[in-house]
Amino acid sequence: MIIENKLIDLKITGYIIGNLLKHREVGRICDLWDCPFSSYASIAKRYGREQADALIRQVINVNENSRGEIDPYQLRQLKLANPS
Repeated sequence: MIIENKLIDLKITGYIIGNLLKHREVGRICDLWDCPFSSYASIAKRYGREQADALIRQVINVNENSRGEIDPYQLRQLKLANPS
């Protein structure tokens, strides 16, 4: 499949770089930076960490506390945002 829509491309990118967070392989967005199984660092270096984090939050409902931690019970409820 060829992705011709930039918005869809960004949503797919956010889903991919946040996938380990969604599946509870890491506990915080910042943990994705050092994870060898994530392309988060590559995207963050290219577009900046703020943009990479925004891409993840756009498609995965992530609510971190002030220490960057996520309630593990909340992770069970993560769902993709409506792609409309």
